[in-house]
Amino acid sequence: MIKIVMICDICKKEYFTQAVKKPSEIKITQVSRQVIFLTEQTEGRSTKPHFSAETFDACPECTTLALKGKAIYGAGAQGHNRYWFKDADATDSEARRVMEEDNARKQSP
Repeated sequence: MIKIVMICDICKKEYFTQAVKKPSEIKITQVSRQVIFLTEQTEGRSTKPHFSAETFDACPECTTLALKGKAIYGAGAQGHNRYWFKDADATDSEARRVMEEDNARKQSP
C-alpha cells in the first residue's frame, strides 16, 4: 500500500491523504493561479512585482480564498518557490522580509 499525503503550498497544512495499491492509481490534483512574484524566476533576485501563472498544491480553504480574490504572493526561482497570502494590513516591506527569510533559509546548510 502506498500512502499519498498532500500538503498545501500556501499554508503548509496537510489536507488530503490517499492510500493506493499501485502508483498508477495515484490521483493528484493541482491548482493553476496567477501569483504576484517578488523575485525573478531564473536567479531568484529581487525585482519589481510581476504576475506569473503557477501550478501548485492548494488546500480547499486556500483555493477558496484565492477564488474570492485574495492575492497570492510568491518568491523563489527554478521551481523552488514559496507562496503566501499577504495580510490586508501588511506592507510591501513585510512581503520582502518574508522573501529574504526564505532566501536565507535556502542558503543555510
